Amino acid sequence: MVLLVNAAALAYYRVILEPGLAIQGQAGMLDPDQMIGEIATVIATLDPVGSVRLHGEIWSATADTLVEAGQPVRVVGRDGLHLHVVATDPVRREPASREPTLSA
Repeated sequence: MVLLVNAAALAYYRVILEPGLAIQGQAGMLDPDQMIGEIATVIATLDPVGSVRLHGEIWSATADTLVEAGQPVRVVGRDGLHLHVVATDPVRREPASREPTLSA
């Protein structure tokens, strides 16, 4: 009987407690240090206040300049549930270079 109780306690520890204890030391999603520098997408024009999507969540945000919906922004600060962002340049794709053709 004692072995059965010990086996059940060990199984409970391994399946339930150990995974929960392992994640306690990790930074949470709302940790401001984890958000600073991240790229968000504007979903409601920032003029100067609007909304952005970051990690699948919608946040209220403020920018110093007008930023249209759909544009990327970088998170530079956070005040509670409000983000402070700056506009970023979208990645520009260069056209494929073509070798000049020689005419004879």
